[in-house]
Amino acid sequence: MGPDPAMFRALIERCPLVSYVADADGAITYISPQIEAWTGQPAHLWTDDPTFWHTMIHPEDRGRVLNADSVTEVLDIEYRMPGRDGAWLWVWEQEVAVPGGQGSQGVVMDITALHEAREALQVSQDRLGAIVNAAPVILVATDPEGTITVSEGKGLESFDLSPGQMVGQSIFDPHADSVVLQPYARRALAGESFEAHGQLGTGIYDCSFKAMEDGSMIGMATDVTARHRSEERLAHLAFHDPLTGLPNRPAVEEQLGRDLARAARDGGTVSALYIDLDHFKLVNDSLGHSAGDKVLIEVARRIRAVSRAGDVLARLGGDEFMLVCPGLGGAGAEVVADKVLDALDDSLVVDGEEFQIGASIGIAVGPRDGADAADMLKHADTAMYQAKRTGRDTHAAYCADTDDNRAKLTLTARLRHALAEDEFVLHYQPVFDLGSGHLCGLEALVRWQDPVAGLVPPDRFISHAEETGMITRIGAWVLEAVCRQGAEWTAAGLMPRMTFNASPRELRDESYVRRVAEALARHGLRPEQLLIEVRESAMHESDRTLEVIQRLHRLGVKLALDDFGTDHSSLSRLRALPVQVLKVDRSFLRDVPGDAASGAIVRAIATLGAGLGMDVVAEGVETLEQLRFAAEAGCGFGQGYHFARPLPAAEAQLLLTSSLAPQRRAASAPARSLAGLRR
Repeated sequence: MGPDPAMFRALIERCPLVSYVADADGAITYISPQIEAWTGQPAHLWTDDPTFWHTMIHPEDRGRVLNADSVTEVLDIEYRMPGRDGAWLWVWEQEVAVPGGQGSQGVVMDITALHEAREALQVSQDRLGAIVNAAPVILVATDPEGTITVSEGKGLESFDLSPGQMVGQSIFDPHADSVVLQPYARRALAGESFEAHGQLGTGIYDCSFKAMEDGSMIGMATDVTARHRSEERLAHLAFHDPLTGLPNRPAVEEQLGRDLARAARDGGTVSALYIDLDHFKLVNDSLGHSAGDKVLIEVARRIRAVSRAGDVLARLGGDEFMLVCPGLGGAGAEVVADKVLDALDDSLVVDGEEFQIGASIGIAVGPRDGADAADMLKHADTAMYQAKRTGRDTHAAYCADTDDNRAKLTLTARLRHALAEDEFVLHYQPVFDLGSGHLCGLEALVRWQDPVAGLVPPDRFISHAEETGMITRIGAWVLEAVCRQGAEWTAAGLMPRMTFNASPRELRDESYVRRVAEALARHGLRPEQLLIEVRESAMHESDRTLEVIQRLHRLGVKLALDDFGTDHSSLSRLRALPVQVLKVDRSFLRDVPGDAASGAIVRAIATLGAGLGMDVVAEGVETLEQLRFAAEAGCGFGQGYHFARPLPAAEAQLLLTSSLAPQRRAASAPARSLAGLRR
């Protein structure tokens, strides 16, 4: 029994795709009404004029599509056509010839979102090589008794079925089991419309089922196996080092936090060993980064070999490792540290070259040396530097009673030397539009390239610089470096929005606005190309600070309120501040979507920002689930390890070039840029 035309029409006109029929000359005789919703052009234009479809194909795609249509009996192609709002839609079309030379019929699916997802993933995960491709579709319909009336789509090939093969069979027949849709079909035939995600056969599918008024049902399934595997890979990489496969800093911080809580509850201990390799920079400089990578892999193997089964080894970055030893006190931790040093004492042979490499190890024992993971890491790091100062290839335990004044004086002198020798560098973390996936800005983050300690993150020296006043000189260096880099990129036609932090000390200095204006003029930048981040505590600063912020606004510089929600905020002050961007602190994103309280705070901040006409940026987006939550909560922008880690200038420029070029080509598509710049 053939398909019921009315049922078939209902199926076609309810599915999220356009269907059409053409005669033997290629003229459209029928096209489903969804086409007007997509393009704004009524269906009769497509059937009245045989060439109208041709005019709706993007000029760059037209020759390719028409040529493919003329030389193949089965058309399977992607191209662009204009949407109702003027933006170009990406569509996938499949056309097949009707047997007997009676013409052809086809379907067209809007794959714009999928196409944009491909581009976004290509940019953010180009080193991972996990690019999600479009999967075929399965269309199924039955009558009220469960007899299959429609079975179409290339996805059927995954089940060794051809389109139409199942028509006329009952979906509940034993020999129809290969369709694997029986449980869903029963629910739909019982009157339930629903969406589902799960395994069908050997693949993972997104499914949508619709119960019809006459008791029949229609269903569509899309193979998302590749995307599912890519998401699993991304989730893994969010908490693992891609080179060694070890847990990374966020993962070990989480593990250490759990171990500390358990130790505090049970009266136990947990030790953290901060391991920094000695002379590793010489390996990279003399043998190259490939050899350096091999050394890091071998070091990880050796440390694992001498650690206990329950210990957790992580790579923090560069040549730094962390070994967490639950249940181990100070004496036991020193024994483990000695074993690690002995394991690294043997010569390494890489690419035919033999050399020696040692390590300096700092030990912190919790809960004594830290009630949380951040304190433990900081104190183990402090102990590691003490080990380096005492001669390297040794270990030292953290001592809270040690006189810090000498260390602070030493650090101040080292910072002065770093400024004199130009040892500071900027890394850039991209900020993305969560709606379009476009890159819309770069946040400049200062790093210290210490000849002894290597690349030092800001949490090791910024607070000390603020206490001693050195932050003003470092801030002046950052301002100059940001403007210089921004001018270089502007000259290259990239023109990104450059974001950086201003310290409270700088904002209390009335000359700061003049220095910003002079730096802009010196490098030929427009004020709106800068986005200066101020801390939430600035709302409670003196009137002088607020006047400096107002003068920056009058200068034309854009302003962002950083780490919002972590301080005591005054809504009246917030309303009065000339702030265009509100940044949601990363601590609120860490536990979403699982933690309801954190989720509620994110939504509230996003709603507040939108109500005040501000752009809202979600900081610390590290997983796909956090990205989705931030977007659904109303955050327009996001940054974090899920998109990209902070990058050196050369890598940031490559990302800018690859990200901004498609935006320039799509001139007809409206795009947003951070802090209200819309074009």
